[in-house]
Amino acid sequence: MIERTIRYIERPPKSGIVHAMNRAMIRTMTCALVCACLAVWGAGIADAEGESAGESADESGAVWVDLFNGEDFSGWRTFERGSSAEVGEITWTITDGVMTNDAGTIPDIATRTEYGDFELRYEYKAEGNSGVFLRGLWEIQINKPLGDKKTSRSDGGLYSLHPPLADATKPMGEWNSMVVVVEGGKITAHQNGTLIHDAQECKSTTWNHRLKTPLPGPRGPIVLQGDHERVWFRNIKIKPTD
Repeated sequence: MIERTIRYIERPPKSGIVHAMNRAMIRTMTCALVCACLAVWGAGIADAEGESAGESADESGAVWVDLFNGEDFSGWRTFERGSSAEVGEITWTITDGVMTNDAGTIPDIATRTEYGDFELRYEYKAEGNSGVFLRGLWEIQINKPLGDKKTSRSDGGLYSLHPPLADATKPMGEWNSMVVVVEGGKITAHQNGTLIHDAQECKSTTWNHRLKTPLPGPRGPIVLQGDHERVWFRNIKIKPTD
């Protein structure tokens, strides 16, 4: 298209208007057209690179960040409660886009980025006790069935704080999906499309009930528990909202 346009401009039809234009002006228009086309082409490349970097936008324009790329542990580190130091290398493994602590009791892992308010989505299945920590403060429990009565230690419970409002856990071995919204010190969560926490206020942390949650809530990492039983995660993404 560019070549045809250049030929048309350099060999214009014999009209009074075109003949009034000097060659300098024609060259200027040609350069401007070429630059414009190159700019559009370059923008397309930039958009493609942005998508491959692990970010995507939803219908509202909000940006979602893929916390796990399905290939390696970029953006993650080992984690130990009460310490900001890493505790060796990550020993979790990845197979077919799924991460697992296949050795059983191995160190937890945490995002290198800390978050304030956010919406978090992830899928998991487990053989028993595990969990996901929000800002490193509150654990959404992962567990095998513990009986009919739901407690804070049941699957989907806010460990040591609030039991789930409903039993929405799928049978052992099947994938569960979670959507968790954190605003200040309040948590709303849907498990497999069912509301299990409705703006539950967390006045203290999972680990220490004497440690009150300051408001507005602090920032902290997303932590995946690896030091209990075996668990699998996939499709982990976050949308910061603060």
